[in-house]
Amino acid sequence: MSSGELIELSADNKYLFNDFLFDKLSAETFSKINFDNIAFVAVASSGAMGWAGASQFFTKDGKKYMLTAECIESTEVVDAFFETLHKPEWRSCNLGVGNRLYMKSEYYPQFIAEKGRLNLDKPNKVYRDWCKIADEILSKKRAHG
Repeated sequence: MSSGELIELSADNKYLFNDFLFDKLSAETFSKINFDNIAFVAVASSGAMGWAGASQFFTKDGKKYMLTAECIESTEVVDAFFETLHKPEWRSCNLGVGNRLYMKSEYYPQFIAEKGRLNLDKPNKVYRDWCKIADEILSKKRAHG
């Protein structure tokens, strides 16, 4: 599978993206997520490279979710969550061509350091590897409490 390719596993309500398995979200399941537990969110605007209109979520406890434009209409809960991404407790990183990665501020220094260590000097390179970096950061955090 090429990096950045999204495969829907419809029978399982899951998506495979950048070698990670994401649970598919609906408006109902999205509203049940503890938003304080979300650590990383990648957002692809309409017309973006990759899966336009999709968002991927990594939670502090290791869960991964995918929200696509096809499976949800705009709701108050969804709109309210995405508005919080522009608050000071969130930082962002350009993933190129309409894609943006948001992360809780506490993870930003580690993410930027890892991005530099891997020589990810262009947004398209970060787009390809952000899932791996986020997963490693969160796994280490869980292992060390």
